[in-house]
Amino acid sequence: ARKRKMMPSAAALKVVAVVAVLVRPVAPLRHHVTPRTPKRSGGQQHGGARSAAAPLSQPQTTGAPAVSTTTTTSPGTSSAEAAIAGVVKRAAEALRDGWQRVDLPAGAAVFKTLASKENNASELSPAELAAAIERHRAVYGPLLAFDEVADVTVTLKGASDAVAETRLRLKAAARTVSWTLSRETPSGKWLIDDVGLVVEEKKTDFDDSFDEAFTPSPTWVATTVLNALRNVDEPDPNHGCDVALGYVSDDNPSSSLTREIFRSYLDDASYPYGILTRWSDVKLDPNDLVVSDDDDDDESIDDDDAKPKRRASLDVTLIDDKDHDFQEWVISFELSKAPAAGWKIDRVWCESF
Repeated sequence: ARKRKMMPSAAALKVVAVVAVLVRPVAPLRHHVTPRTPKRSGGQQHGGARSAAAPLSQPQTTGAPAVSTTTTTSPGTSSAEAAIAGVVKRAAEALRDGWQRVDLPAGAAVFKTLASKENNASELSPAELAAAIERHRAVYGPLLAFDEVADVTVTLKGASDAVAETRLRLKAAARTVSWTLSRETPSGKWLIDDVGLVVEEKKTDFDDSFDEAFTPSPTWVATTVLNALRNVDEPDPNHGCDVALGYVSDDNPSSSLTREIFRSYLDDASYPYGILTRWSDVKLDPNDLVVSDDDDDDESIDDDDAKPKRRASLDVTLIDDKDHDFQEWVISFELSKAPAAGWKIDRVWCESF
């Protein structure tokens, strides 16, 4: 039998915009947004100051070491260059795949294995790192949204330091991400010290592909909430409830709930919301997202010059392997977006089959 239940007036989702209580207030991938500068003979230089508290990097020193080579990975590149290209590609793909599977902490765990001890990410748990990346998604969004790594350019700086640039493509758009690496001793492994988005000199008409992909879209909001509730007590008790409670609209009956009351609905077996914390797998079809505008004659729009709200609905299938029966649940999100505001959740419905 199909059971459809809406979160009651005291229990729809509210998320305090990834209020991640991190061990330290650092940005996850060390966000240094640097302007592009022309290539010079013998190497690629980067200018611009870096953030003093960036999550995926180490503190920087002034003065650039001598550059020995610059190369785009291709047949015939050195073993060091090939190793560096492999590290940055694996790191980027791990974060992207984790996001697409609605399990960013898993991708963050892989990234941590590729980060040096000097990288701020090394001191964060996978859940903390994932929360920090989401918090800084305006910087790290391209690492979560790209289709392919188009190319990798490696610049060796002596025997133990290097800079790599990856060109990430999404449809016809592209973004460049810069990686600073160092060789660990005595293992000889190349590890990531720093990650940052390079600001392009000119933006193309296709850049909206990336902007829409990594700014908080309805799909982003839904998957962020699901991921947070699945890890509801990481990195702190009820943190997932805080995250769920920041994406609730004022029209959502649960907008006035505390995280403790919200958690009580998740734990109450008489309600179906426990699936939000115990699901083991997810099925998400982008074609299930439906976006529309309010009708022009909507009575809720008082000002004739006011723009109507945008509406969205999205169905996500969660797999519940409790008792090993792999039951499927459909979670239906109803969202709205006011002009100059982000997407918020109006209602959440849970259906079991």
